[in-house]
Amino acid sequence: MYIMMTIELVLLCFMIYKSRTFKGKSGLVYPIIGSHALSGAIAGIVWMASVGYFYTAWQLPEDKIQQDVIVSGQVIDALCRQSEKEGGPDKGYASYLVNVKKLHHRDATTLFSLPKGSILNGLPFVDDIATAIGFRVALNANDSAPCLREGDTFSAIVKLKPTYAKANPVGADRQRILVSKRVSATGYVKAFHPESISHNHTVRQHLIDFLELLPLKNTAWWKALLLGQRNGLTDIDWITLQRTGTGHLFSVSGMHLSVVAGASMLFLNITFYMFIKLVSPLTSNIVFNTTRYWSRRKHKGHFWFAPLRASILCAVILTGLGYAIICGAALPVIRAWVLLTLVCTLSLFKVVWRPFHMGLIMLALCLILFPLSVLSASFYLSVGALFIIWFLVLRFSLNGNNALKAMFKLQCGLTITMLPITFIWFESASIVSILANLIALPMVTVMLPICLFILLLLYLLNVLFAAPSLLSHVLTLLFEYADIALGFVLHILTLLAELEFSAMSLFLKTEAAIAILAAVFVALLPKWRFKYLCVVALIVPFLTSFIHTNETLWELHVFDAGQASAVAITKGKRAMVIDTGASYNGKATIASNVLLPFLLKRNIQYIDFVIHTHSDNDHAGGFNEISQSRLARYADFYLPVSTSKHIKACEQGLSFSWQALNIDFMWPKKGNAKDNNASSCVVKISDDSTRILIPGDIEKASEYALLTHYLDASKGGETEKTVAADILLAPHHGSNTSSTDIFIEQVKPRVVIFTQGYENRWKFPSKAVYQRYLNHGVKPYMTSYHGYINATVDGVNVRVKTQRFDFEKRWYLAPRMPSHL
Repeated sequence: MYIMMTIELVLLCFMIYKSRTFKGKSGLVYPIIGSHALSGAIAGIVWMASVGYFYTAWQLPEDKIQQDVIVSGQVIDALCRQSEKEGGPDKGYASYLVNVKKLHHRDATTLFSLPKGSILNGLPFVDDIATAIGFRVALNANDSAPCLREGDTFSAIVKLKPTYAKANPVGADRQRILVSKRVSATGYVKAFHPESISHNHTVRQHLIDFLELLPLKNTAWWKALLLGQRNGLTDIDWITLQRTGTGHLFSVSGMHLSVVAGASMLFLNITFYMFIKLVSPLTSNIVFNTTRYWSRRKHKGHFWFAPLRASILCAVILTGLGYAIICGAALPVIRAWVLLTLVCTLSLFKVVWRPFHMGLIMLALCLILFPLSVLSASFYLSVGALFIIWFLVLRFSLNGNNALKAMFKLQCGLTITMLPITFIWFESASIVSILANLIALPMVTVMLPICLFILLLLYLLNVLFAAPSLLSHVLTLLFEYADIALGFVLHILTLLAELEFSAMSLFLKTEAAIAILAAVFVALLPKWRFKYLCVVALIVPFLTSFIHTNETLWELHVFDAGQASAVAITKGKRAMVIDTGASYNGKATIASNVLLPFLLKRNIQYIDFVIHTHSDNDHAGGFNEISQSRLARYADFYLPVSTSKHIKACEQGLSFSWQALNIDFMWPKKGNAKDNNASSCVVKISDDSTRILIPGDIEKASEYALLTHYLDASKGGETEKTVAADILLAPHHGSNTSSTDIFIEQVKPRVVIFTQGYENRWKFPSKAVYQRYLNHGVKPYMTSYHGYINATVDGVNVRVKTQRFDFEKRWYLAPRMPSHL
């Protein structure tokens, strides 16, 4: 962040210098450009800083964190999913985005608190801004709770904590996503107050409820396509969209609004044309003007008033606004509507701007109206697609007469050019997306406005007339035919998604992806002398990202797995995994979305060993995901007890060498038949200079037994091995049942790492344990506070870096200490 600001200031200073030393035809041209650029940069920095300042001013009171509080508010967005299997592993749940009105009988606006001494304190507009921003919370509820809908108001007993999430180098950044939605706190509902629930459904919710009543087979897809609600799509549906690159077709965006706006303009033009043809022979004192807006002039002795063009453009703007409303005011649609309104307004007043200028104005308006949207992927995908389309149309003159050919070229160019942006945000892309979009896009473009019109007309008929009419039967029949067509398209997409080569994963660094994006743009530019040299130079960062790291180094990776443990050791092209995080509702997100993608991003080719310290879910929840991964196809698996021929027991005294590192199992004893905390595998990884001890969830009794064994063996000359280590993962996440004084004294760690979740219910690490390590001069790290933790060993020194303090230091990722410490 600071480097980018420094570069920007240097460039601005250079521009101002050039404006003083080189003048055009008018000596004021360059100074004006320089002053405008400088003022714009300063205004942008001040605005974004102010937005972040105001967001962080919404603070959940310390005495309300993880406490039972009464929340009253209105549902902005809702997702209810019932359990598919009664008593099965898949449990139902509900999640809500809520605009809080009162917190524990206290008006929500009182939670807005600027720091003492702020120059904004006392200003009259501050409270108005706070009210406009609002205090939003994201809540979860179990399937036994009533299912609320958009617009409903309620009161409930909830437990809240500040917006905070796991911080890892890969995977979805939930904290950034929550901040982009202006969510200030998260929590879960303990109990609703049934008498307080008031059903005030929005128009969109009424349409969703009505759509569910129609006899359609693909209702969930229609809800996504027409109304922007994708909650009904299953995991298989999401995989299909991802592998075919057609997710944008079923996620309301600027494309959908442009289709609806274009269809409405076509419909209005045809309607007015037919009206003119019918009315003109019947009257002689009206002349319709289609070239200018509102006019009242004499024409051959007659007065006429004909604002047709203005009426159509205003109707298109209102249609776009209405569509944005029934789509839940999704930001991509609102951004497109801002651009549509800008274009129509310029057309009304006969002002001509370049497309590039209109794009910049649209971008500026979006940043002013929705500043936190810059933290969302949709912002970069929408803006990127808009500028890429503008660039391709101008570069290859795609606004010619051959629409089909131009559409094909545009789709191919857009798909290829958007790949780097897609890899940055989603780390995967579809190989068959061009074919899938060429099949699905025309069908969706035709069906969207027609079926949306049918849905609205059916809904109005249902509201106005109690009994079904002939027209409603005809419209329903047309909708059913469209449903068959949509089913055919979905069947083709499913077949394409099932192809083995339909999608690829590529874990690129942001810098490499930006470099390859720039290389694609340069390659598409007209030819000049050093064009291909520039392309090669820009491809170099992309190619170097595949070079393996220094094979003499080895690294410890402790992932932020919440209230769970997930650890990896890497050296060169190989890795060993120690614990794989938890699994919830049958999904091991840490293993599948963090651990494995991280190893692929680091160009790891083999996982040689997978050690689960014990079988508790918070340590072995990702067992299936790891065992099914191609990286672990030759791996040896270890548990405290051998449960099959493919799983070995980690017995005390078992040692082997791996990548010039010593791997020693120090616990449990030989012949152990238990798989619990006390019998957790204790593994030590070391070289000549550095030792790392990972003791699982052992407790006091196991610590004493472990120390006694190695002290006695050392005195008897049986072994030179000790429990001493430079880096220690705190036993049992820092529970007070572990980490005794004698254990810390014998291990003598320089660094201790607590694997625990923020504000976890067990209050790990224990305050007494945390202080105990401090008293012994040990530097503590917590995954909840520091995020992902990396320790790099070069044979002499150990360098510890963390996600929140080193790799991704962002204002919205500011660390939070557990409230009990």
